[in-house]
Amino acid sequence: MTALDDVATTGSDTTTVWGRLGIDPGEPRPAWAVLDAVRAVGFSGEVTMHLPEPVRLHASHGRIYWAERRHDADIVDRLVELGALTADEAISGTVLLGEVVHIGRLFQLLPSVDVERVRTVVDYLRDSTVAAVADAEVRHLELAEHRHHPSGMVLWELDLVDPPGHRAPFGPVAVVRDQQVTDDVQSAVRQALDEIRAALLDDMPPRPDATN
Repeated sequence: MTALDDVATTGSDTTTVWGRLGIDPGEPRPAWAVLDAVRAVGFSGEVTMHLPEPVRLHASHGRIYWAERRHDADIVDRLVELGALTADEAISGTVLLGEVVHIGRLFQLLPSVDVERVRTVVDYLRDSTVAAVADAEVRHLELAEHRHHPSGMVLWELDLVDPPGHRAPFGPVAVVRDQQVTDDVQSAVRQALDEIRAALLDDMPPRPDATN
């Protein structure tokens, strides 16, 4: 895959791409139909809609978590601009990987960050981008299965399902807790076996005297 403005899908590939989303590769479709199809099939990865200004979507199991245009600023810069993060938080809560600013562990690195404010701004930016092109006609479409946004935002989707505060602890605490569960199970099994053994002994006829 190359840059947004360098890629087009043609011929049999077009049939495959549209078919992957359950869309008949006939006449061009409005962008909203592509969005609905991404949700309906539970698509995970990257979707590029080749419009006059291409729009790239990122989805996880059908949930579109981000949408951006070619000339949009970096997501971290936009979060700072809209007041979701301070400049210091943008530095402390991100990891620089080459040219990529990774924010997937933002909430773990900075527990003091207002999670709801960040999510609200992200949702606003995504929804504004999608709404602006919802009725646009999509002639060319490109998919990349399981290619997620380089910023690591997809990790936030895990937090929606399994918030950090509710996850099982790691390390010694988890070992102690798991060991306690194991001990409790073993104790219950031993007790049940003892009860079964006692019941069987009660039902058995008395043994004849070995001396007779």
